[in-house]
Amino acid sequence: MPRQRMPGNRMPGNRTPGNRTSGHRVSPNRVSPNRMFRERTPRHRLPRLLALGLALAALGASATTAEAQRRGNPVSVTQRGLVDRSVTLRVDAGPPDRTLLDSGKLGEGWGLRLIEIDRGRDEDDELALIWGVGVALSFADRVEIGLKAVPLRLDDDRGDDDVRFLDMEAYGRFVFFASRRVEIGGQLLLQFPTWDDFGMGFGVPLLFRLHERVRLDVGAELEIVFDDDVDGDGDDDVVANFDLPFALFINATPRFFFGGRSGVTVYDLDDVEVPVSAFVGYTVGRRHLADFTATFTWFGGDRDRQGVPDREWEAVLGVTGRFAL
Repeated sequence: MPRQRMPGNRMPGNRTPGNRTSGHRVSPNRVSPNRMFRERTPRHRLPRLLALGLALAALGASATTAEAQRRGNPVSVTQRGLVDRSVTLRVDAGPPDRTLLDSGKLGEGWGLRLIEIDRGRDEDDELALIWGVGVALSFADRVEIGLKAVPLRLDDDRGDDDVRFLDMEAYGRFVFFASRRVEIGGQLLLQFPTWDDFGMGFGVPLLFRLHERVRLDVGAELEIVFDDDVDGDGDDDVVANFDLPFALFINATPRFFFGGRSGVTVYDLDDVEVPVSAFVGYTVGRRHLADFTATFTWFGGDRDRQGVPDREWEAVLGVTGRFAL
């Protein structure tokens, strides 16, 4: 005989509105644990969502900063290249570099320079004060053009109180190979005879990153100078000079750097000059940078050029400003 269900008697295990998992009745005022979990879940997720949002914002900010640093110029000189990155306007009241643009007869003279000049045995040594200022523009991460626009001699060496405007120079530099550790370029320099002689320089600048804080620059340049009657025969002479400079940069901190420079310059393929210098510098700024530098150079070698004064030593103060465009 079939068993009849009584309205007031629920078998264990049967579902009831108050309890879906057991046969015991649950008070209508009591909240199911599953329902409680569902109501509290959004509150528990809120801190996680906030943390995730902050993490994404920080990641985006760091990516933006990294992109800005990639497109701009590094603060540390050891991380810079043969030319400035992106599009940069540079004002050079100091040496643009420490090799081909700070050595030889051509391609030097930027900054405020105090020079002792040896006039020979029959004359006293002379102190010369020279100030050179130029501008340069870098673009496409590989090309740089520059001009030494204001080359002045400020001392009164002739007793007429006149300031002499010396020879202007213009150069172009192209980087045809660049890797993380090595860069190789080519450079053409022209000296205009606004005071003395016309000249041309054909150079190869090289850069080696030995460490993230150590950099070695090397250069080789052939200089052709159309000198006015060097040998006294009444004709203009073509003088060939060979310049082989090298410089070592060390960043003690990301902004403070120091180093040394030396090399060999052969004038007229005969007389040899060996400069030995030390320099220190400090960089200020972030997007737009300025390098403040001080340099002292002693000149040695076998220098017996007739009628051509020789430098004994040189002290240079300079500042180079980089403006990212």
